[in-house]
Amino acid sequence: MFLSGIVPLVLLVVHSLEASPVEPLAPIIGGSNVEDKKVPYLVSITVNSFVCGGSIIADRWILTAAHCIKRNMVKNAAVRVETNNFTASGTLYRIDRAIAHEKYFRGAFRDDVGLLRLRSPLKFGERVKKIELLSQIVPYNATLTLVGRGYISKDHKTTKITQMIKAKNIALKLCRKMQPDFIYPGHLCTFVKKGKGTCG
Repeated sequence: MFLSGIVPLVLLVVHSLEASPVEPLAPIIGGSNVEDKKVPYLVSITVNSFVCGGSIIADRWILTAAHCIKRNMVKNAAVRVETNNFTASGTLYRIDRAIAHEKYFRGAFRDDVGLLRLRSPLKFGERVKKIELLSQIVPYNATLTLVGRGYISKDHKTTKITQMIKAKNIALKLCRKMQPDFIYPGHLCTFVKKGKGTCG
């Protein structure tokens, strides 16, 4: 387990947050509860029970991780919005298309980017907004806000409420010294301090 918070650059707020049925990636450790309406762009993607997180980028499009996209997803999945609770309340939207990056290779976490298209457009408001995407590279040492599902104890007990933590963006060269595997160009590494951060 490491706390460098490796996430693809385009997925700054997208975390795969609990195993069901995909392998977990980057749950937040040592974070705090996010107030309701604080992150209106964050969604949970459910297939019976909670699976992954995503971000609203348009009224019918959700940005997520490619490893979250499974067979029969269009038939079985729904996107939950309007809540900071990953498993209850809010509004559910069905999807009609799931697209994984064509170069994604499962297990390597390269090109780990995916898109989901909703069957009907979202109704934007105070609790539902699209995220602003960066048009430039994140500078080293920048303070980032990471949001998603998190652990609330050392035995990996999770919370249903969205978690938030501040972290510094660090150079990939430094990141590779701490974690030599799975670090590729296009990734973004973060660091908080021992015992806090994200864990993959």
